[in-house]
Amino acid sequence: MLYGVATDFCNRYAVEGLLRTLPQVELYLVTDAVRAIVPEEGERLIAGWRARGIRMVTVRQIVEENVLDRHLPARPVAPAR
Repeated sequence: MLYGVATDFCNRYAVEGLLRTLPQVELYLVTDAVRAIVPEEGERLIAGWRARGIRMVTVRQIVEENVLDRHLPARPVAPAR
């Protein structure tokens, strides 16, 4: 899962490096937690990453819809009282 400023600089190098070195890993970009310094470049990068299989998610999807839960370790169940 990737997020942060700036989509067209820091995120760009992180995404491209991960795609190059770990092509089998599922990557998620949190679209409402990123922002580009040059908006047009950010839009171009996001469209290209989407085409390359990076999954786009929002904070709401992570928190309310639990879209990333399958990637997390199982949570221990508290014993009933």
